[in-house]
Amino acid sequence: MNEDNGYFIETMEREELADFIDKAARLAGLEIEEDQDITEEWREW
Repeated sequence: MNEDNGYFIETMEREELADFIDKAARLAGLEIEEDQDITEEWREW
């Protein structure tokens, strides 16, 4: 998505998106370790 649209998602926005996804997953009940990044596998925005 980012590549197809001129790389419109900046570094800080990527970090904010990753934090949001992490918090939402935890609130939904996903049990993950504190230092685990569940978005790392898909970080090519």
